[in-house]
Amino acid sequence: MIHTTHTPPTWPEPMAMMVVPAEPESVKRVRDWVGAWFFDKERDTDVLDAARLLVSELFTNACRHAPPATNILVRVYHSDVGPTIEVWDRGDGRPAAKPLDETSESGRGLAMVELIAETWGVTPLPDGGKATYAVLATPSTTAAPTVRPSVAGHKPRR
Repeated sequence: MIHTTHTPPTWPEPMAMMVVPAEPESVKRVRDWVGAWFFDKERDTDVLDAARLLVSELFTNACRHAPPATNILVRVYHSDVGPTIEVWDRGDGRPAAKPLDETSESGRGLAMVELIAETWGVTPLPDGGKATYAVLATPSTTAAPTVRPSVAGHKPRR
């Protein structure tokens, strides 16, 4: 489910934060940091792998759209709806998933986020920019799987 409301998940416990330059070279550092956080919280390997992939896609998207020479804030925490990753950047515009297209060379990141995350969304920041968040599905998630709108009708390559 995609949420584009102004209300991101709330967090009942402390969160971890990291600020890094908005440049592609930072993706590995962010991915490893999020992976370590999930490992420390004793999440299963499927959730850990999903978290690493989600933050890679969200961070890469933020890097592409953030103004030059700025930083990106990454936050990770257990929210009221599940483990949550947020990526804050100063870029204008709102990210939107595009339909999957086997011939596209870019633009598939948010479609993958839709497939992997339990939910995701965008919240405008008061001083400009946005926070893009993804909530991970966990083995204890009881919600029935849904077909994500931008990938309906997509047939996987065999």
